[in-house]
Amino acid sequence: MVLSASLVTGSLVLTRECTKLLKKATCLSFFAKTTKHGVPIRIMILQSAIVTISALLITFTSGTDADFAFNVSLAATTAQYLMVYMIMLIAYMVLKKKHEDYHRMYYMSKNPKLSIAIAILALIITVVAFFVTFVPAQGTAAGLRGIYVWTLIGMCAIVSILPLVLYHWHEKWQKQ
Repeated sequence: MVLSASLVTGSLVLTRECTKLLKKATCLSFFAKTTKHGVPIRIMILQSAIVTISALLITFTSGTDADFAFNVSLAATTAQYLMVYMIMLIAYMVLKKKHEDYHRMYYMSKNPKLSIAIAILALIITVVAFFVTFVPAQGTAAGLRGIYVWTLIGMCAIVSILPLVLYHWHEKWQKQ
């Protein structure tokens, strides 16, 4: 249930952000079109297809170990959220270091050194948790341990590289 809730929440946020990006990229505007109620149905269908295919691949390649698919899905979701937290913590430290004069509604601390120290501690904990995610769960069959790790590495690589590729080409798409 928790996994489903996190996937749905992540899916809704991703859909909203993808729609914003796709509206700027004219060659991909096909996916940005919305219904009369403002729902970006085409990107939702594409995203659903990707998630479904991934789930099917993980489920049907797990063999006789029924827990494998669940563990990989849970670990992949965790790793991807932790990647976002790492980016946000680094961005926060840059904000405190270089842009302390920006007006914000909330300050963790008016002392930049204390705020950065807390962010560094949180970043260390997040990085450790990220790498712990790659350790297969106890009870994972020995033959599936390598597949578990490489599947997570592949999923993290895709969600890390794809936005960079899209960002690299976004200016070209805007000019078309």
